[in-house]
Formats: sequence, structure tokens, C-alpha cells
Amino acid sequence: MIKKSNDGSIWFNEQHGNKISKFDPLERVLIEYWVPTQNREWGICSNDNYSNSINGSSNRNNNNDTCGIANILQFSIRENDDGSGSGSDGEIWFSEWSENKIGKVESAEEGLPFSIDIFESDEELTIDRGEKEKIKLTVKAASESPSSSIDNLRLISSGTFTSSGDLGNSTGYFNEESSISMEEGEEKEVSFEFIPSNDLKPRDYTLMIGAENDSISYLKAVRIRII
Repeated sequence: MIKKSNDGSIWFNEQHGNKISKFDPLERVLIEYWVPTQNREWGICSNDNYSNSINGSSNRNNNNDTCGIANILQFSIRENDDGSGSGSDGEIWFSEWSENKIGKVESAEEGLPFSIDIFESDEELTIDRGEKEKIKLTVKAASESPSSSIDNLRLISSGTFTSSGDLGNSTGYFNEESSISMEEGEEKEVSFEFIPSNDLKPRDYTLMIGAENDSISYLKAVRIRII
């Protein structure tokens, strides 16, 4: 399901990804909200080391890996009385079909635990195949977050180079470890080095780079022209 909110954002459900997501085409920002409830009967899950809680509602392995989906099939964007404001600071209500629940996302970005900014000079790039390009970005922890620090923030990337969203034969890596920790209000500069493969077809692509934790993913788009 795909819907457009009054602020121009595109909302969609990721049924098998167990997420509700928003793409802002003006800012080229993708925010994915993780739905914490899961049903193992609707996922390809191993029963190894799995034990239910006393009431049978646990969806985690003993090694804390998650598996299963809530089947987010339908959602609605709450409109204000005057028909304005939804999507930027409104509420997204959705059904969890296999969990017999109704969920809600409060979409105001000022409530997010962190955000990403791409350096303006790196938002649009032209790169020769086989040549390295460094893309600089800033990870910003919220000044008023639910906790005083953010642990295990994972740096992530994807793109339109393949149908599955991975980088294919191209190479990309961050100059930081795969996960970082930040204090409230802290900003950290990170760089992503990208080398397009020699067999990549010359044309325009989109590279998404950002970070995720156990509640959201926040990615920004970089336009890349391969020559």
C-alpha cells in the first residue's frame, strides 16, 4: 500500500520487512519505523534455541535474534480537522493482521533519536567506473532523546545498482566501525568510500546511506552518475 500525505511525503508498508516507511522526495530522506511485534508463524524462522515466554507471546530466540512479521497490510494517515499537517507531525495508524493489533506511528521528525545530513557537495556526484569517491555525512544524535546515549547505531547503505538494493559488484565501506555509540546531542562526521564496478552500466543511480538502530532506519539519497 502507498499513500501520499499532505506535506508531499510518500508512505508505504514493508510487509515482509515489518516496517512502516516514509520517503520525503524534496529532502530525499527515507525513514523506516520498525514494528516490534512479530509472529513467527509468518516468517522463515528456525526453531533452534527458541523458547516461548510464559504467556506464549515471545517472538525472540535465546540469542535475541528476531524473526517473523506482524503482517502490516493496511494503514491510514490521520488528517487534522482542517485537512493539513498529516505526515509531517501527524499519526499513522496501521493494522497488524497476524498479531490482532492496531499500531500507531507518531511521525514528527523532532521525536527521532538521530538524523543524517549529507555534505551539500556530495549530494550529486559524477564518478568514473573503477574510481573511488568519498562521500561525507554527519550523524546527529537528538538533543532530547528518550535516553542520554545511543548505543549500537549501525551504518548502512543500499542503492539502485541491483534489483535487490545491494551494491552488487561495486564496493562501498564506511570509515567507522559497523556500529557506533553517541551521547545526547553529539554529532559525528563519517565518510563512505564508494567504488563503482567496472561492469556497471553508465547511467544515473541512487545511493542511500545512513544508519539504523532497533527502532528506525534513517537514510539520505545521493544521486550518482556513472560514466
